[in-house]
Amino acid sequence: MSSNVNASDIENSEIREEIHRDLVETLFGTPGSFAAGLVGGMIAPVSAWLMTRHDVYLVLTAIMACFAAYRLYVLYAHTKTPVDVRRGDAQLWEIRYAIGGVGFMTAVGLSVAILFSEHHDEIGAITASSL
Repeated sequence: MSSNVNASDIENSEIREEIHRDLVETLFGTPGSFAAGLVGGMIAPVSAWLMTRHDVYLVLTAIMACFAAYRLYVLYAHTKTPVDVRRGDAQLWEIRYAIGGVGFMTAVGLSVAILFSEHHDEIGAITASSL
């Protein structure tokens, strides 16, 4: 009985690992939407700088550009790595993807948070004039 439980545990573990590998592959599966997300994310700090001319938004844009370059490098490296090698290193690819994604989106959030907390009057005026 004990050997059946161990065999079942091993099989379940292998299935979970295979599912994890498949899920990590899907992170890199749509490069078009990936690129659109990078461009779309840059709209917030660039627009904030154009509206306010405060240097903090240029710094955030530069930080985001660095994260965007890193993310594009990871996407390129993932594409050029043989499938069997990258599936074997799925956890490493997931970490690389997360570092770029979390860093990029943190900078987007920070730029929007600063914009709304420091420049809410300018945002209101721009929004009202565009209606």
